[in-house]
Amino acid sequence: MRKNKPKKKRSLKHQTITFPCHPKYLVTIRRIVSKMWRDNNLPLKEMRMVTLAVDEAVSSITEHAKAVKQSGNINIHLDINDIRFKAVVQDNIPYFDLDKLSQIERNTLLLKEKHYQIALYLITTLMDEVSYTYKKGFENELHLIKFIKVSH
Repeated sequence: MRKNKPKKKRSLKHQTITFPCHPKYLVTIRRIVSKMWRDNNLPLKEMRMVTLAVDEAVSSITEHAKAVKQSGNINIHLDINDIRFKAVVQDNIPYFDLDKLSQIERNTLLLKEKHYQIALYLITTLMDEVSYTYKKGFENELHLIKFIKVSH
């Protein structure tokens, strides 16, 4: 009789997700990021920090799109290896013109800018590297990197 070998648990190393710009997808994104960390046996404290940073980035995009009455898609490319975790968040939310907004809408948007500043502060505090690229007329791209601490 042959013994069944236990199946080796495959860890998730790469994941690409594309979804409409809507906050209902935040739970799914948090689950995927957390699963990548757990599957690779990485510290829970860092998992929570990285998950929060990615969540804040995507939340800011969805809130911004709603505030300026725009829609589009968000792409997230996640990659993890022995050295670092990397999330690349891209959106194609069209450029908007403040002049097209009413005075009330414009004031509301400017008040929300404080929230975006707090989110950016949180993201840059939690992650080791953060970079942003804007390609006018094409996309916004945010790179989030967290280096993995090796325990000896």
